[in-house]
Amino acid sequence: GELDRIFGSLPEHASLIPVADVTPNLGEAVSVNYPLAQTSLQLAYRGISRSDPEFFPALLMNHVLGGGAFSSRLFDEVREKRGLAYSISSSLKLLNDTGTLLIRAGVDNTNLVSAIKLILKVLSQIKRNGVTDNEFSRAKDYLLGQLMLGLEDTMDQMLWIGEGLIAKNEVRRLEDLIKAYKKVKKEDIKRIAKEIFNKNQFNLAVVGPISEEQQQKLNKIFV
Repeated sequence: GELDRIFGSLPEHASLIPVADVTPNLGEAVSVNYPLAQTSLQLAYRGISRSDPEFFPALLMNHVLGGGAFSSRLFDEVREKRGLAYSISSSLKLLNDTGTLLIRAGVDNTNLVSAIKLILKVLSQIKRNGVTDNEFSRAKDYLLGQLMLGLEDTMDQMLWIGEGLIAKNEVRRLEDLIKAYKKVKKEDIKRIAKEIFNKNQFNLAVVGPISEEQQQKLNKIFV
């Protein structure tokens, strides 16, 4: 048929081109002085891979921290209570062999140092105390609800199956994911927070009209 004519010459199986391991330069704070109306910052921590046993605790922890938009800790503490940021959120970037937890914020230029200090304080609190019962139950309910809603459409189910085959060469069963979410305990979130938010495993990038005084203060924060 037509498909055989077009694709028939392709090999039945193929091997991936090997990618060399790269050691990241962790523990660096880089700033670019640029005339912008607001300062943009990204604080990245070495995260986990898709296959890490801490995958589900990390998803829940990220939702509480900054993935839950207006209900997240970072949004509440940095924007709502103190007005130090125009926008702030966190996200997990999950790859097959590694990952990143990324915190992004847009801040008023004069609030840069205060905002970063407060972000680090929030991270320290979640490492030390974990999450509250209310945060924990809301995060579970939300992510489970999103999972169910995201698979109502046939096309979404096909994409979900394809992603599982590409990433882990397996078809993930919905009931297994639900069980995995429900198995997570509050202590698991505290443990993964301690693992990820290591001051030696971060990189900070800042772009905006940064003064020399601000740069000196940033350098002291991350010593």
